[in-house]
Amino acid sequence: MAAYLQKTVPDLTINGADLSLLALNNTRKTAEMMHDFEFSRKHVTVTVDAMSGGTLDDAIQEGSPSCDVKSVIEVGIYDDNFNLQPVEWTTVSESIERQRQIKPGFGPRYPTDWEATTGFYEMGLPRFAFVGNDIWCVPTGQRGDEFDLELEVYTFQQDWTSASDSVIVEQLTNPTNANGSYWPYGIYHGRPMYINILYGPPVGPLYVIWWMVWGRGKLVR
Repeated sequence: MAAYLQKTVPDLTINGADLSLLALNNTRKTAEMMHDFEFSRKHVTVTVDAMSGGTLDDAIQEGSPSCDVKSVIEVGIYDDNFNLQPVEWTTVSESIERQRQIKPGFGPRYPTDWEATTGFYEMGLPRFAFVGNDIWCVPTGQRGDEFDLELEVYTFQQDWTSASDSVIVEQLTNPTNANGSYWPYGIYHGRPMYINILYGPPVGPLYVIWWMVWGRGKLVR
C-alpha cells in the first residue's frame, strides 16, 4: 500500500495509529456485515444453564479460546452415542407466540405487578430461545441442569495486526542507500522476509532482507 501511494510505511502511521491497518479492518468489518463468508462458518459450543441461561459471548471454538459470533445457523446437542441431534430453537418473542397458539389466552401481560402472573400449567415443547447474544431454556428447568449446545455459526474475524516491528539496517557502505527501516512482508521458504522500498522516479529500487537457511542474514537487491 505504501509503495502504491508512493509513501513510506511510517507516513501511514499517525499518532501511533496504523492508518492502513485501520482502513483494512474497517473494510473487512463492513464486508462481514453485508455478507456471510463461508470461511467464517464455525462449529462452537455454548453451555446453557436451565435457570440462568447462557450467552453467545461465551462461545468456545475448538482450538480457540474465544469466538465472536455474528449469527446462528443451526443448533444441536450430542446424544449418548455422540451423534449430534437437532433441538428446537427460536427467538424469545416467537417462543411466546407459540405458547399462545398452544394455549389460547395463555396469559395477559403484567409489566409492573410481579405477583399477578399466571400459574404454571402445561406448556409446549422445550426449546432454546435466543434474544440478542443471550440464550434461554424454555420452559425454565431446574437450577443446576446444564446443556452443551453445539452451534453452527457465522463469525467475525479478529482485527488484523502488524506481524512485528520494523528492522533497522545501518552502516552499509555498498549500497549506502539500502540503510533504513525494513518492514515485515510475510514468510518466504519458511523464513521471515522484510522489505524496504526507496523512492525515485518512478518507484524503486526494492531491497529485501531474508534470513537464510544456514542462519546468516543476507541483503539482496
